[in-house]
Amino acid sequence: MRKIFLPLLLCTLFIVHAQTDLDQQTLQLEEEIASGNLSDDEMFNNYYVLMWDYFKKDGDKARFYCNQAIDFAKEKNNIEWHSKYLRRLGVMYSYWGDIDSAFYSIDNALKLIENKGYTLEECFNYEDRGNIYRNNRQYENALEAYQKADELNKKDKAKNITEKKEIAANLQKEVSILINMSGIYGMLFNFDKILEYLQQAQTIIEENPDVNFERYEYHITGFLAEVYAQLNHLEKSFTYAKQFHEMASERGDLPSMVNSLKHMSTYYRVKGDLKKSLEYATQSLEISQQTQLPSLIRISYSELTKTYLYMNDYNAALQYAELHLSITDDNMWENLEDIYADLVLIHGLLGNRKEAVTYQAKYRDILTFISDNNLHNSLQEMEVKYDVKQKELEILQHQTEINRQRTRLYIFMGSFIAVVFVVILLAYNIVLRTRRNRELADANATKDKFFSIISHDLKNPAIAQRDAIQLLLENSDKWDANTLSKFYSQLLKSANSLVDLLFTLLGWAQLQTGRMPYSPSNFDIQTIILPTIDLINNMATEKGITLNVTIPEKSIVFCDRNMLTTVIRNLLTNAIKYTNKEGIVALEISILSSKETATPKYNFSISDTGIGINEEQIKNIFSLERTQSQKGTSGEIGSGLGLIVCRDLLQIQKSKLNIESEVGKGSRFWFEI
Repeated sequence: MRKIFLPLLLCTLFIVHAQTDLDQQTLQLEEEIASGNLSDDEMFNNYYVLMWDYFKKDGDKARFYCNQAIDFAKEKNNIEWHSKYLRRLGVMYSYWGDIDSAFYSIDNALKLIENKGYTLEECFNYEDRGNIYRNNRQYENALEAYQKADELNKKDKAKNITEKKEIAANLQKEVSILINMSGIYGMLFNFDKILEYLQQAQTIIEENPDVNFERYEYHITGFLAEVYAQLNHLEKSFTYAKQFHEMASERGDLPSMVNSLKHMSTYYRVKGDLKKSLEYATQSLEISQQTQLPSLIRISYSELTKTYLYMNDYNAALQYAELHLSITDDNMWENLEDIYADLVLIHGLLGNRKEAVTYQAKYRDILTFISDNNLHNSLQEMEVKYDVKQKELEILQHQTEINRQRTRLYIFMGSFIAVVFVVILLAYNIVLRTRRNRELADANATKDKFFSIISHDLKNPAIAQRDAIQLLLENSDKWDANTLSKFYSQLLKSANSLVDLLFTLLGWAQLQTGRMPYSPSNFDIQTIILPTIDLINNMATEKGITLNVTIPEKSIVFCDRNMLTTVIRNLLTNAIKYTNKEGIVALEISILSSKETATPKYNFSISDTGIGINEEQIKNIFSLERTQSQKGTSGEIGSGLGLIVCRDLLQIQKSKLNIESEVGKGSRFWFEI
């Protein structure tokens, strides 16, 4: 669901048509324009609405009216409306898949009005530009466009306040941009950022009760239902999903009804009320079939498959899994991963060994493909970084050679000055060579460590999972349900460890390539600690470990919240990994200084009663060449990169990771921010 719902929800924010007799309304607009009895302002507005009404139904007519509108704006010498029409044409081209024409139109629209006092229209241009970038997965460009739109909107808002004009449109646009930016982070699955921007939007709505934010409140509600589902906060997700379903039903918004029903079905399935779960899943399918949209029907088929599996009705589960597969294209890898996993399990439970083996092979192939694709992207980033360093060194060498030739000329021109210059040049060459060698050594160590992890730490667990699935297939008809359940739990635990390892590796790659943004802000520490503790506590409970947490109330810190979350999560995970059963892991946050005019400074301490680290290990713990990953007390795997990532993230925030440990008695890691 995470792979489908967020982009779909985001798109509905920009294409929401009133549920009226659109054909009749469109014909009326055409008649009014043809009558010639309208004022210029009425003509401008009617053209604007008419071209948009037709663009989803009849592309040729949409272009026809757009060209008519542009000619009318030129005739009236109105560059603002001329720009509006070109911008809207660009948006239509983007939905038709003609991206080059989309940017050509939207660029020409901007040229007409840029720096000419049409600030709000410039804002609209950058927002639509961001939407086009977003729909084409150019997320960094999209964020830049949205930030520019926000800057222009705030500029226009300040002007209107000074001139004592209405600012409702500015407030609505501000909320719209915040939702757009949260949508980008939704596609990147950065849930902290999603909640941060949605909370800002909600604050604006709450502080301005006289402004009509109904449309935006609607989409915020849907977003929150999905975000809390992904964070496994099922109670909150269900509350927002139920509210969103009521709002969607009033609007007749069928896609949103399908998604809200899916969340409600999932909630009752997890809670064990399978009758309710099946009821909502069935309603979801009925509505998705009305839309005739394959993307929505796939959501309903997937939910029904899982519901029937929980009900032990394997034949019904098989029916919906096969229907799901029948409308899924070969390039929809993530959907296929979910379907093949369901089919392996269903055929295994039905005793269909041949079919289970077939889908197990397909499942393994699709997992390999997705993993290879992710690793390929990371390798490309590392290769680019390595190539750039090599080219920089070549440039330095070339520059050195130029300097040497210049030095020879100076030698002929003077004795003392030439000798002094040669000495300086030789010293410079020594420093340059030393630096070049050090950079090459670092680059080679980075490359070697990366390939070592790929060849060993990722390969071995993947092979172990493959063998475990093979063992499951060979014994699925012999083992009872309890044995199978325990086996699946162990297999899931192994897969989760592998996923954690992959995310650590990708995070490290981002740091190495300089692609991790640093965005410090003031926030309450509890907003990141509590969700992290919810996840970490499950790991601790499984190992019988006590997790103690001490956080001062209203602890406001200034730093990058995502980086701080990553550091704390990695350190707590490490502590649990290397602590024996019945041990204790503690997170203690204490205030170091407090000034009325400054944000307080805090000490973050993570301690455990685990196996500890000897002096030699501590000495090499941050060395790429010498670091050795040690298995956890329950055999957990690791890459040896977790602490290196923590150190690098803290260095970005001008902090330092400190370590003290005693073998057999435990370890303590702490830092100050």
